[in-house]
Amino acid sequence: GSGGKRQIWTRLLGGGTSLLITKDDNDHYSPRWSPDSSNILYFTPAANSGDHGALNEISALGGPPRRLVSALGPGDISHDGKRIAFLRFRDGSIELAVAARDLTNTRSVIKLGAGNYWNVRWSPDDRQIAMFRTIGGAAFATELIVVDVDTATSRRVIDDVVLQGLTWVPDGSRLIVSSAEGSTMSYPPTFNLWSVPLNGGTRSQVTFGEASYRDPDMNALGNLVMSRLRSQSDVWKFPITGEPSDNAKRGVRITH
Repeated sequence: GSGGKRQIWTRLLGGGTSLLITKDDNDHYSPRWSPDSSNILYFTPAANSGDHGALNEISALGGPPRRLVSALGPGDISHDGKRIAFLRFRDGSIELAVAARDLTNTRSVIKLGAGNYWNVRWSPDDRQIAMFRTIGGAAFATELIVVDVDTATSRRVIDDVVLQGLTWVPDGSRLIVSSAEGSTMSYPPTFNLWSVPLNGGTRSQVTFGEASYRDPDMNALGNLVMSRLRSQSDVWKFPITGEPSDNAKRGVRITH
């Protein structure tokens, strides 16, 4: 956060001062590095909910951003650095589209069914694209879909659990997903990382514990980076005989 908006910052893994690279009066979401790490792709939402936002690109050192394409949500840069995958609404339906990074051409890959789609990710060989889908108000079930870019076909890999982030392993044989599978709490669940083979084999748990591990990303060497979320709840005691505002002010925390 900066100036009341979500801005993008960069910092060396070794530490040091964080660098603010976006400064315009918009919210900025889901930064994605270009393959050569010189630029960052990000999404800015539209002023009105439901309208197309925009995918933009900016130097990793800051500077003026470049607007690329209109999109319904965050996208991803292919590993060869030449294409951008994104979602858009066209001819009455949502579709997955691919645009040349230099904006010379854009093409539709596949029409998608009704639902909310997010977490678009190219496979390491740039031949497949994975994403999540939820339908209507089904907040407790997420589908993991993989689309073949050349044949314009899709298949479901997971459809029975809540998911929060995905990444491909370097050889493209598996996906690492943040999953609520095995959580004893339905809401809010605990998320751990799971390894999911694309050939239909058994998925296996990668992280364990009471903290949640979310939004994984993996580099070409197989190193994982992720967010870790710790949740804490306490019991409070409130009187119920007064005015609501007075009852709130007189709350007493019971557990710590």
